[in-house]
Amino acid sequence: MNFLSLIMREEPVVGLEISDAALRLVSLLPPTEKGGSSKFALATEQLQPGIIVEGKIADKNACVAALERIMKQPAAISRFAIVTIPNEVTHTETLSFPGIIPDDQADGAIKLALNFHIPWSEEETYFDSEKLSASSEQPDAPNNNTHTEFLLIAAQKTIIDEYLNVLQSANIHVVAIEPNLVSALRTIEPRTEATMTALHGQSSDTIAIIEGTNPRFLRSLPHARFTSKEMLDAELTRMNNYYDTEHGKLPVFVEAGQLPLLPYYQKLIPKSLEGTSAYFAVIGAAGRGLLARREDHMVNLLPLSTETLYEFQKAVTFSDFLKTTSIAAAAFFTFAYFAIWGLMISIQEDYSRAAINISSHNVPADLIIEESKAHDFNTFITAMGDIVSPMTTWSTVIQTLYARTPDGISIIGLTLGTPAAPITLTGVARSRPELNAYKKILDQLPLLSDVTLPLANLDKRADIPFTVTFNIKDPTQVAFHL
Repeated sequence: MNFLSLIMREEPVVGLEISDAALRLVSLLPPTEKGGSSKFALATEQLQPGIIVEGKIADKNACVAALERIMKQPAAISRFAIVTIPNEVTHTETLSFPGIIPDDQADGAIKLALNFHIPWSEEETYFDSEKLSASSEQPDAPNNNTHTEFLLIAAQKTIIDEYLNVLQSANIHVVAIEPNLVSALRTIEPRTEATMTALHGQSSDTIAIIEGTNPRFLRSLPHARFTSKEMLDAELTRMNNYYDTEHGKLPVFVEAGQLPLLPYYQKLIPKSLEGTSAYFAVIGAAGRGLLARREDHMVNLLPLSTETLYEFQKAVTFSDFLKTTSIAAAAFFTFAYFAIWGLMISIQEDYSRAAINISSHNVPADLIIEESKAHDFNTFITAMGDIVSPMTTWSTVIQTLYARTPDGISIIGLTLGTPAAPITLTGVARSRPELNAYKKILDQLPLLSDVTLPLANLDKRADIPFTVTFNIKDPTQVAFHL
C-alpha cells in the first residue's frame, strides 16, 4: 500500500463482487495524463458450491481463503474495496413521495415509510437512501403531480456483519457495500422506457424493472422454487401486470447482456466480456471507486457513511503504520545495542590477547641494561637538584640595580645574605633631589619590596652618603634552578 497516497486521499479503490458462483475483482485507474485512457484489470476466483448459499455465507473459512487468493492477483492494486453482494439478501426499491421533500426532512420521511416497505424491523436492519431527483414529474400520476424520489436499500444486520467479518479476516478495507443490481445499473445507459431485465445467478435470478437508471421493481427468484420455465414465465407475467396496474405502462423485456453500456465502460472492457452481464456489477462497483470520497453520497449498507468510514480506515492504516514503524525502530536499536556490545567484547578480548602475548615475550638483555642506566641517570638528576636548590643567583638583582641606577648615584657596596633576608645598599648621591628620585625608582622595581631610606646627613646638600635597605619580593626568583 502506498501510505503517502492514502494520506493524500489518492489510494485507489477496487470493485469486489461476492456471489454464489465466484468472486470478481476489477480495478479502474483514471488516465495519468490528459487525453489518456483508463486502465482496466480483472481477477476472478471461482467458488465451490456451498460457500455462498442464497447470498449468505455458509462456509466462512473457505470464503476467507478465496478472498485472500483473489487479493494476491495483479488486479488487486489496493485493499480498499467497494463490495457488491447478492440481491437476494437485500431489499432495493424506489420510494416516491408527493411534493418536494427538503433535504433536512428526508431521513424522517424515509424512516416513517421504512416499516411499510422492508420485510424486517428497523432495529435489525441496516438501510440507506439516496435522493434520485429533487422534483421529478410523474407522467402516470394523477394531475401530473410533483413527486420526490429516493432509492432505498436495506439488509439484515446479521448478514452484513457476517460479510464484514469475513472481509476483515481477509484484510480487506470496506469502503461501501451495495446490492449487485445497484452496482450493475451504474454501468448501463439510461433507459428511455420502462425495461424489465434479468440478472442470472447460480442459485437465483434477479428480475428488475428500471426506468432511466433507477430500479422501479426488484425481485429475486430462487431456482429451488422456480424449477421450470413455465413457472418463471408465469411469475414474469404477474410482474408485468403489477407494474402496468401501478404505473400504467408495460415494461419491455431486454436480457441484461443486451443492455448497452455507457461509452466509458464500452471502451474499457475487453471484447471477451461483451454481451454478458456477469461482470456488470463488479465493473459498476469499481466505477464508484473512482469517485472522491467526499463526493460519494451513494447508498451504502454500512452503519457509517462512505466518507466517515474511509476516514476511519485511514486512521486505522496510519496507526498500523506507526505500530510497524515503532516495532521496526525498536528492533533496529535492539540489534544496534547488541552489535555494539558484541564489538566491545571483541575489542576487549583482542586487547587481552595482545597483553598476554606481550607479557609472554622474552625481554632482551641489552634492554634491561639500558633501563638500569636510565634509572641511574634519573637518580643523579634528583640528587643534583637537592644540592643546588639552596643556591642563589644574585646576578638578577645586581643586573636590575645596575640598569636602573642613574648617573647622579654612585653605589659603593651591596650586602647580601639569604634571598629572604634584607639587603643593604650603600652609596653617594650627587644631590638631595637625585637621592629622592633614586628612592622612587627602587620603590617601582617589581623585583624589590620594603624599600627604606633613613633620613641622615641632612646638613649636606651635595655628595650625600646614604644607606638603603630592601627585600626580594619573591625569593624564588633568585633561587638556582637545575
